[in-house]
Amino acid sequence: MLKTTNSFSKTISTILFSALIGAGVMFGLKALSSSNSDSGNSRLTIERIETISELATVRFYLSNIVEYEQPKDWYDVKEVKVLVLAKGSIQGRVDLKPDDWTIDREKRTVEIKIEPESIKIGDPEISPDDGLNTWIISEGLIFNKLKEDERKKATTKALKELKQTAIDLGIREHTAAEAKKILERVLESLGYQANIIIIRE
Repeated sequence: MLKTTNSFSKTISTILFSALIGAGVMFGLKALSSSNSDSGNSRLTIERIETISELATVRFYLSNIVEYEQPKDWYDVKEVKVLVLAKGSIQGRVDLKPDDWTIDREKRTVEIKIEPESIKIGDPEISPDDGLNTWIISEGLIFNKLKEDERKKATTKALKELKQTAIDLGIREHTAAEAKKILERVLESLGYQANIIIIRE
C-alpha cells in the first residue's frame, strides 16, 4: 500500500526559473548576433534554432513523502511500514528537430511548432546527502523485517511520484511557454518575424 503527500517550494522555483530565462535570453542575444550577409544570417539561424530553444530550461524543486507497507507473508502478525522522503529537482527543456520549423528567407519569417514530444522532462536529480530518507514507522516481528527489495520499491515509487508532481504542477506548459518567449525574442533580434505555435496534447 502506498500513500503520498507532496509539497512545492514556489518561491525558490520562481526565482531560479526567472534567473535561467533571463540568462538564456542575454546569452542568446549576445552569441547569436553575428554575421551580416543575408545568406549567412539565414543559414546560421537554421543551425542555431536548436541552440536557442535549449536556452529555455525550467527547474522545479520538490519534495515527496511515500508511506509504504511491505506485503505480509502468511506467518506475519504485524505489518512493516516505512516512510520515504524524496527531495530533488526536475528539469524541463525543449528538444526541437529540423521538421519542427519552416524558414522563409525572402520574407525573413520563421514558423516553429513545439510539439508535445519535443518537451523533455528529466528524471529527478537527488542530493546524495539528504535527497532520500527512509524511516521505519511500524516494525514487524523478528521474521518480518523490511526487505531490501521492498525498500527499493518504496524509493522508486517516491521518485516516480516526484516527477509526476512536477508534471501535475505544469512543468511541461512552463517549459513550452518559456521556449516560445526566448525563440521569439532572439529570432526577432536577428531580424526575423517569429510565429511560434505550441501544440497541445
